[in-house]
Amino acid sequence: MKILLYFARVYPTSSALMIGALLLAALADGIGMSAVVGLFSLAEDLPLSESEIESLEGGFQKQIFAFYGALGVQLTLQALLITIVCAMWLKAVLALLAKRQVGYSVARVATDLRIRLLDALMAARWGYYVHQPVGAVANAFATEPQRAGNAYLQISTLIALLLQIALYTALASLVSWQATLGSFVIAFSSLFLLRGLIGIARRAGAKQTRLLRSLLTRVSDTFQGLKPLKAMAREGRIAPILQDAILRLNRVAQKRVLSSEALAAAQEPLVVSCLALGAAIALFYMEMDWKTLTGLGLVLARVFFGLAKVQRRYQAFAANESAFWSLLDRIEEAELEVEPSSGGECPSFRHEIRLARVDVSYDGHAVLEDTSLEIPFGRITALVGPSGAGKTTISDLVIGLITPDRGEILVDDLPLSRIDTRAWRESIGYVPQELFLLNDSVLMNVTLGESSLGREQVEEALRKAGGWDFVSKLPEGMDSKVGERGARLSGGQRQRIAIARALVHEPCLLVLDEATTALDPATEASVWESLLQLQGQVTILAVSHQPKLARVADRVYRIEDGKARIEERSDSG
Repeated sequence: MKILLYFARVYPTSSALMIGALLLAALADGIGMSAVVGLFSLAEDLPLSESEIESLEGGFQKQIFAFYGALGVQLTLQALLITIVCAMWLKAVLALLAKRQVGYSVARVATDLRIRLLDALMAARWGYYVHQPVGAVANAFATEPQRAGNAYLQISTLIALLLQIALYTALASLVSWQATLGSFVIAFSSLFLLRGLIGIARRAGAKQTRLLRSLLTRVSDTFQGLKPLKAMAREGRIAPILQDAILRLNRVAQKRVLSSEALAAAQEPLVVSCLALGAAIALFYMEMDWKTLTGLGLVLARVFFGLAKVQRRYQAFAANESAFWSLLDRIEEAELEVEPSSGGECPSFRHEIRLARVDVSYDGHAVLEDTSLEIPFGRITALVGPSGAGKTTISDLVIGLITPDRGEILVDDLPLSRIDTRAWRESIGYVPQELFLLNDSVLMNVTLGESSLGREQVEEALRKAGGWDFVSKLPEGMDSKVGERGARLSGGQRQRIAIARALVHEPCLLVLDEATTALDPATEASVWESLLQLQGQVTILAVSHQPKLARVADRVYRIEDGKARIEERSDSG
């Protein structure tokens, strides 16, 4: 199977250890079962003399005596019983080791897939994220790795069962290969009739993967916009849409349950029927004695019930396999979208950032055409204009999130394409309109867990952002929780924490992308008052569609019709 080859290639050591432990457990179980068969066929006659051993007709019985003779042990009833007990304990220990290895491997598979997905997403270019629904990504992290790990569990257990079945089959063949072959033909014919239930489970699993992705996307979108929905009493409109998706998912789950239970219910009578038919053939046509038939029946029962388990495990694997391939496709897709390597020169911004005759198009639509502008060091440069004019596109160009179709972005006359992009971005502070806040402390939201940033640096950044006054009055100061998406704070307070996060690294460039648009005039004025105190220390590129930004900027560009036109600076006093 393709998935098995994948796991064997990615996890060769774990897979080898797992299969080795499973094989040893199967061998121990086989030795115990051999002793059981010997117990049924020889118990009344033990011990036997050498002449009696030579006169035995059954090859299997002679091999039992040969095995014990090689060990230097006389074959007695007590020896058989001790062998059975020891073999069962050995099998239990080895099976525990094998299952532990399987469990560790399953957990590792899910963990490694999540980490690989995370690494691929973090390394992808910005344009890739624009087309990724948040809910689909959440589903890829939450449910698909777990189902992929479950698929690995089922296929691993299936291997263990096949190893045991192979050993039991060899054991049964030593007793009577004709009876074993005939029983197998009957058993496989019976199980073949149930193959359609596996197809139902596979199709249901694939549909579940698609429905879960769609549902989580809708749920994510809904809860991100729940406040306006409730404010307009429209939550009742969106609920039926989610309920319909949930009900469709429920119907798929019902199909999976029905196919699984139907398979389990049909297998047992089929296996018993096969054993009964095989016993009748052995007794009446092959004239097999009861003692031999009883021992053979025990082995074949293990074989047939093992085959039934294999079929159920394969059905469970088929239902979860789609999640693995869906997740792997998403990972490989993201890995193909890796951000192109940049130049290796260190950034040195001391004079100006310049856009030189830049063109940018999205999906064939021109956003910027032959656009040129300058962002002087240590000043506030404003980009104003209507929504969709290309203001954010310019800030994305400056940051290096996107590249122009034509033209260049230069930092102190050095093309941005020759600069180490990561090093350049580390020197930038960025504050968007839609704030990103963790449901954690103020400290964590400013540092994002970076251990090199101390509390003194966080306090200084909050002071620069004009946020220290309110943070110091919180019950636990900067250790106070901000709530989900900053729900415990006002809009202005959330904004100041976001600005502090942007300033804590002491950037040379601060980009404000519609960062104050959602604030009331008084709060916006207060935020700008704090930012004006940073003039000369940091360069500010402010993006807004509101003309009042011109009152605080040193240089204003109006972005309209794909062009940048400089405007006269308004008085800031």
